[in-house]
Amino acid sequence: MKKFFLLFFVIAAISCTKDRIVEDSRSASVETKSVDGFALTDKDLLFTFDKITEPSNWRTYESFDEMVEACQIPESLLDSLSTEALYKLCVEYPLGPSCFLFNDSSFGLDKMLEAFNGYSEMQRRLSARSYAPDKLKIFSVEFDKFINANVAEDAPLKAKYKQLLDSKLFGESKYVLNTKTVASILSTNITVRTPYGKPVDAISGMGDLTEAEYDYMVAYINSMYPNAVILDDATKDYNCHGYAWCMASGGPTCWINCGTSSTDVSNISKYWTNDAFDQTNTDYGTVKIHYYNGDHSAIKSTVPGYYESKWGPWYLMRHAPNYCPYGSDKHYYTGRNYFIRCIQGLDMIIPLGETRGYYLNPYPVGPNPTWSWDVESNKTGESVVGQYATITQNVYAGYPSVNITITKAGDYDIVCTFSNAYKTESWRYQVYVDPA
Repeated sequence: MKKFFLLFFVIAAISCTKDRIVEDSRSASVETKSVDGFALTDKDLLFTFDKITEPSNWRTYESFDEMVEACQIPESLLDSLSTEALYKLCVEYPLGPSCFLFNDSSFGLDKMLEAFNGYSEMQRRLSARSYAPDKLKIFSVEFDKFINANVAEDAPLKAKYKQLLDSKLFGESKYVLNTKTVASILSTNITVRTPYGKPVDAISGMGDLTEAEYDYMVAYINSMYPNAVILDDATKDYNCHGYAWCMASGGPTCWINCGTSSTDVSNISKYWTNDAFDQTNTDYGTVKIHYYNGDHSAIKSTVPGYYESKWGPWYLMRHAPNYCPYGSDKHYYTGRNYFIRCIQGLDMIIPLGETRGYYLNPYPVGPNPTWSWDVESNKTGESVVGQYATITQNVYAGYPSVNITITKAGDYDIVCTFSNAYKTESWRYQVYVDPA
C-alpha cells in the first residue's frame, strides 16, 4: 500500500512538472511581443473585445444574455491561449465591472464571472496547477502598473475590479476588499413598514458618491448599456429594493437589503407574505418584479414594455426586462386582492334562517390588528346585526371566520374589516336571503 501511494505522488508530481514545462517551453519557443505589459504571441492576439463592444455593434444586443454570449472566447481558441493572455482577457472582460451595479459587488462579481468561459478556464488551470499562481501574480503586478500609467480616466474602478478578480483567483487576504455597500457614519438604521404594517429593516443616509465615481460610472453605463435610459442621478441613499418596494409605494427614501445575504429574502419577502402583493405567473398586470437570482427589484414603467429600477448605489434606470445585469429569473407581483369566502362554497343564495360560515384565508398579517364582521343592508348600507342578523365568531379557526344567520329576506353585504395603526381595509361578500 505504501508503494502504491508513493507511486501515485511521483506520477502526480511528474504530471504537474510536465504541465509547467509545457507552459514554460511554449512561451519560450514561440515568438512573443509586448502588449500592455504582457509578452503575448500572435495566437494570443486573435481574440479581443474591441470589435464586440464597438458602439454600433454593441447597441444591437437587446438583452444581457446576448451581451454575455457575444463576449465568450471561441472554444477553438480557448485551450491555445497562453495563461497570461487568458488572465488579461479576464481583467478586460467588459461586463466584469458591472459587479459594482449590485448591492454587494462581491456577489455581483460572482454573477459576472460565472457566465464567462475565460474565467472558468482560468480557474481550471490554476486548480490543476498547470500554471503556477505565483508566476501569474507577477503578471498581475505588472498589469497594475500598466493600468495606473495608461488608463488614468478609468483607473480607479478598473483597479478595484482587478483587485476583486485577483482575490477570487489567488485567494489571498491582501487582495480582498470590503465589497458590501457600507453605511456612512452619518447613516441611521431605520424601520419602514409594509402596507399592512410589518416592520422592514432599512438604512437612511448612506452617504455621497465622489465626483470621480460619478464620472466613471456614467461613462461605463452609457457605453455598456446604451439601450437603457438614466432617469435620475446616482446616489447611495436608496437601492433597488428601497425604491421598488418602499419609495414607489409612497414610503421614505431608504436603502433596503433583501435579507442577511444576497440570496436571503427574509427582509423584503414581508411585502408579499400575507401583505399587499401577490406573486403571479406572468408579466401581465405586474406592478413589482423581483430578480430572485440577482438580488434586484424593479417596478413596471409607465413606458410600455419597460421596467424602472435602481442599479445598486448608482443610477435609477429605465430598461427592457432582460436588459440589465441581474439575470432573467424573475418573480412577478401584482397588488393582492383578499376575498371573503363561504364555507359552503359559492353560496350567494341562502334559505331564510339558515346559518352560513364565512372566512378570509389567506388574510393579511400586521402588528396589533383588530378584525370585525358586519351584515349590512344592500339597499340602505346600514347594519342589521342584532335586528335581522346574528354573528358568531369561530375562535378556533386560526384565521378570520364567523357563522352568520339572517332572518329576513333581502339583499345583504357580509363585511369583514381589518384595522391597525397602519391600514384599514374592508372586504364584501353579497348574499341574497330567499324567503321561499
